[in-house]
Amino acid sequence: MAWSSAEEAPAGVDIERFLASMISKIKPIGNDVPSLSWIKGGFRRIHEGLIFKYPKFTLSPHERMRLRSVFHQFLKDGLVTRQPTREAQWVGAFLVRRLLVALLRQALEEGTTNWDKTIQKALSMLLIAALSCRNGDIMKTQSETHDRPFLCYDDITIKLVNGVGLENLVASVVIRNEKAKK
Repeated sequence: MAWSSAEEAPAGVDIERFLASMISKIKPIGNDVPSLSWIKGGFRRIHEGLIFKYPKFTLSPHERMRLRSVFHQFLKDGLVTRQPTREAQWVGAFLVRRLLVALLRQALEEGTTNWDKTIQKALSMLLIAALSCRNGDIMKTQSETHDRPFLCYDDITIKLVNGVGLENLVASVVIRNEKAKK
């Protein structure tokens, strides 16, 4: 039975038909064919939307297996690829500069409740980028309890090496909250 009304939830076969027709219409940016993870992510959002819109919506184990085989067939037929759509890129100095300029410009144009907070955000973004770490490596969450759960003044040692100019500054930073080393 074909899905005919907006009031009734689609069946697994309707979703399967939709996926089969949709795959030919997608024009990816990076690869010749869409990424499998991208297609599965889209399906996950469709599934969640159907559960939200139709409280009694569910897929039977048979329908789930058929949809799983559809993704496998897409891969086998070369309609999707396991290659990521985009490659991960490191945050460079120019991107950090753009982020900081945008943060400060927004504070200037729209106002800020406290310039200390704005400057603190900018400095923390700069420190995270300079150390190539995650936010949680420097600060703790409220649920964590351990000694010195944040970056302290004595964790940073700055020295002048082979000269007296700004380019001769060398810093050593202790990161004690690094992932898997807390």
